[in-house]
Amino acid sequence: IPEIRQIVEQGDATAVQIDDDTENSFQFIGIKALAGISSLIERSDADIIPESKVKPRVAFGLGFRYMLFPKNKFGFIIDAEFIRLGAQRKNDIIHSRFDLDYIHFSALFAVKFSHFYAGVGMYAGIPIAQKSVITSPYSTAANLSDIFRKFDMGIAVSLGYIFHFSHFKFLLGMDFKLGIISIVKQENL
Repeated sequence: IPEIRQIVEQGDATAVQIDDDTENSFQFIGIKALAGISSLIERSDADIIPESKVKPRVAFGLGFRYMLFPKNKFGFIIDAEFIRLGAQRKNDIIHSRFDLDYIHFSALFAVKFSHFYAGVGMYAGIPIAQKSVITSPYSTAANLSDIFRKFDMGIAVSLGYIFHFSHFKFLLGMDFKLGIISIVKQENL
């Protein structure tokens, strides 16, 4: 049982300070909403005209984040999230997009300075749906699971600021993910 060090009374309010290691640690469990830019990096090929190359598009997702800093300085971040990655191709002939839906798991070593935090680690992704959607000249969709690999992996970096409110904490940050393996099975995508 933690030792009670001090009791302060003012009017009707009583504050108790408890001698416990939890006052020197930081823990966060929360919901994570994601929005950003996603793209595929194509191989360099002189035969591919610039209008037919894929271009970035908006990525989004939703997940959970757990952060623990036992001594309020060094710790770790664990994420589990659904994320839709992809790219788009728009030119005079065709309008299409790639929807690559993944479940990502990230583990990062992190450091916390006052209200700021930073972490670096790895992520792994398991695809749950991979499709191509053509919207012009005709609307159609095609399954791309035979073109893309069954696993994604890369480096993850997280930077952010922690807002402390009386009953909850709010994190505002940016995550950067860079794949270190090609997710494409076939080189002629």
